[in-house]
Amino acid sequence: MAELVDALDLGSSGEILQSSTLCVPTTLRVCDAGRVTAPHNTMTRLFTRKIENFICAHCNARVCGNGYTNHCPECLYSKDVDVNPGDRAAVCHGLMRPISVTSKKDGYVILHKCEKCGKERNNKSADNDNFDAILKATRHNFT
Repeated sequence: MAELVDALDLGSSGEILQSSTLCVPTTLRVCDAGRVTAPHNTMTRLFTRKIENFICAHCNARVCGNGYTNHCPECLYSKDVDVNPGDRAAVCHGLMRPISVTSKKDGYVILHKCEKCGKERNNKSADNDNFDAILKATRHNFT
């Protein structure tokens, strides 16, 4: 279970430096200062929502981000930019090719593989994804 929490990074005199919404597992606590704390030895993955528009580095499509956009809806390519979703902390920045698609009860899951470092990551499909591209990636499941 998780909850959405507004987190503020405050400067030394109390001014807001950055505001973000985090998806915090319920095993974590949010203290009065807006900081997220975890019990000792608990591995956590926090989601940082960032609304970013971009031009796809593979097909040059203009993509309007919604804060959850992690791949191009036209060609399904992604970019290796996150360590944890939304943090933009990865150093690779390679293109991530869609290598397979699996069907789940609530949609499709796209497996991306970085063409630069080889990292693989699953991403949920979006409602506006090109269904022909999903079918093409699905064919890779059988090759």
